[in-house]
Amino acid sequence: MSEELSRDVKNIWKRLFDHTHFLNGEINLLVNEFELKRQDKEVNELFQIIENLTELKDTQIDKIKVLDANLSQLNNQLSGSLSTAKELIDLEIKYKEDTTLEEEKNKRKIIWDKFMEDITEQYSQINCSFEEKEKVLNDRSFHY
Repeated sequence: MSEELSRDVKNIWKRLFDHTHFLNGEINLLVNEFELKRQDKEVNELFQIIENLTELKDTQIDKIKVLDANLSQLNNQLSGSLSTAKELIDLEIKYKEDTTLEEEKNKRKIIWDKFMEDITEQYSQINCSFEEKEKVLNDRSFHY
């Protein structure tokens, strides 16, 4: 009985803690995937990347240096533009906050409205006067 018990415990232990068969299968699958199916595809891609980097190093570095010089000049121009834009924004804020400008605009509008009323009134007076004179002249011309 103790022999059976020890054999059962051994089998249970193997099932729970001995993963040799499972790991061997996974290792074989991984080796099969990388060695047989891909056929050094990653190695070829790495060599292609190295060739591209070497070509870039040989041909493009001078272009990058020229671009770097131009970028510093562009950075200076952008900084100047940014400061000018900031000054404009500050001026806009200053004039928006300045209520006297708006008050003066309202005063000029009131003066303009009064001026237009006066002109209209004078125009109507002139028209009335003209019509009266016209009547008087028409009456006189009929009497002669």
